[in-house]
Amino acid sequence: MLSACTSPMPAKNEYRLQSDMQISKSAKTLCATKTLKVDQAFSDNLYKSLKMYYVEGKYRQYAYANSRWVQSINDAVTKEITQYLRAIELFASVQNASSKTENDLRLEISIDDFMQYFDANEKNSYVNVMLTCNLIDENTHKIVTTKTFHTKMKTDSDDARGGVIALNKALESILKECGLWLQGVCIDK
Repeated sequence: MLSACTSPMPAKNEYRLQSDMQISKSAKTLCATKTLKVDQAFSDNLYKSLKMYYVEGKYRQYAYANSRWVQSINDAVTKEITQYLRAIELFASVQNASSKTENDLRLEISIDDFMQYFDANEKNSYVNVMLTCNLIDENTHKIVTTKTFHTKMKTDSDDARGGVIALNKALESILKECGLWLQGVCIDK
């Protein structure tokens, strides 16, 4: 009886990142014969947790008590970028971080921000997503190019569900930008 009182309550709502956008294949470029490995994203430890964090006002950060992620943001963002780059077929192949294959290029991802923000009165919220990507030549181990992607989007509702929907839309926007950026890099190579 005592152990039942002290066991943690499971989250009532579990959410995941899931891109639902229409994907167009990219035009053939110089990267069509190149292989790309997408590294596991670098991030602060809070993005490696299943807790859903939000910020209130300027300085207060909390975790939703009844909502959590099914998969850490760190893992989910890495997976979504890998799947998107495979789908647009810009490269001959796109490998995930655990692949043991040799590749021509490597994409490093840094999650700089991936959070829902509320004003001090908790009346309005928005999400902020910022990712930095480094494209690295595996033969020289030098950075070919770097770009930071940033999207800020108002939520439709000021709760965890509204935050998740806006975070998914913001990530989709960044995926498209990243694809166009890499396509431009591949045309110039």
